[in-house]
Amino acid sequence: MYKILVVDDSALMRRIICDIINADNDFRVVDVSADGEDAYNKIKNNPYDLVVLDMILPKLSGVELLEKLRSEQLLYNIILVSSSIKEDAESTHKAMGLGALDFVVKPIRSGNDTREAFGRQLKEALHKATRSPRFKKVGENGTSSSATRTIEESRRTTQARMENLRSRLAETKRGIGSAQTESQSTRMSPIERKSSPSAPVGTGVRTKKIIALASSTGGPQALHTFIPML
Repeated sequence: MYKILVVDDSALMRRIICDIINADNDFRVVDVSADGEDAYNKIKNNPYDLVVLDMILPKLSGVELLEKLRSEQLLYNIILVSSSIKEDAESTHKAMGLGALDFVVKPIRSGNDTREAFGRQLKEALHKATRSPRFKKVGENGTSSSATRTIEESRRTTQARMENLRSRLAETKRGIGSAQTESQSTRMSPIERKSSPSAPVGTGVRTKKIIALASSTGGPQALHTFIPML
């Protein structure tokens, strides 16, 4: 059973979220917080499997809390639950880039149908998070387990491989440019080379190349690494 911390400044919303989560046999709410500072202290000192986090909080906002946890290298699995997600897309994107696994839009209107739909989406997000390769196994006091350390080592190895690939791509690009220049020079006669010292190099065929990237929940972090390579 996964242990969950619910962070929301509304007592009513905390109660609703707790009831939804505790109705699922795979999850149990073991603690609640009403502000970001209290949530930070609890996450730092307790091994929660998941944190259901509101974006707008007193003392520390959801984004500020994530930045603080990231800067101190504390492990966390965050599901964002907020009514501001659609209106404040920039903060939501930033929170996802800081490692949040998923988000669910908190209902603005009350009603049984709205609550049931929200409950389904929240439980689906929780189950999806636990199956994600980005889900971290949190040990005592927020430290990493041996499995998590292995994942971190693999991540560092992957980064090193990507840096090597970046260097190889740059070398290949320089090699292709040299080969194109040499090929163009070879095809031209001595007279042409003399009369056209600034003739353009290349194949003479212009093409437009497009790369389309579709990213899921883990997209922002992957794109931060990938896009600079282009």
